Amino acid sequence: MSNSDITDALTAAARRGVNVEICMTNSSSWSSAFAGLAGAGVHIRVYAPDAALYIHAKVIVRDPGSGDQEAFAGSQNFSTESLRYNRELGIVSRTDGGGQLAAMIQRD
Repeated sequence: MSNSDITDALTAAARRGVNVEICMTNSSSWSSAFAGLAGAGVHIRVYAPDAALYIHAKVIVRDPGSGDQEAFAGSQNFSTESLRYNRELGIVSRTDGGGQLAAMIQRD
């Protein structure tokens, strides 16, 4: 959550009425970003840093269950370093797997 391009895009989407949900491990270093996102209407759910479940994979699902759904799963963090300098891997899918990923996020 340290990349302003990402948080600005999520904020803008939420303000347009898009249902934006974030589920991730909590960290005090993201408090400011979380506050801004929540103020824009983003739904944020977090795990305690010492929770039994550690979330490492990054998943984005757009329009789950629709004929136009897309899903991204990968290793990129929403940080400048990860997005621009690290060797990261991700895949975009336009199949029904997006619905399965969305269900997994809801269970988490």
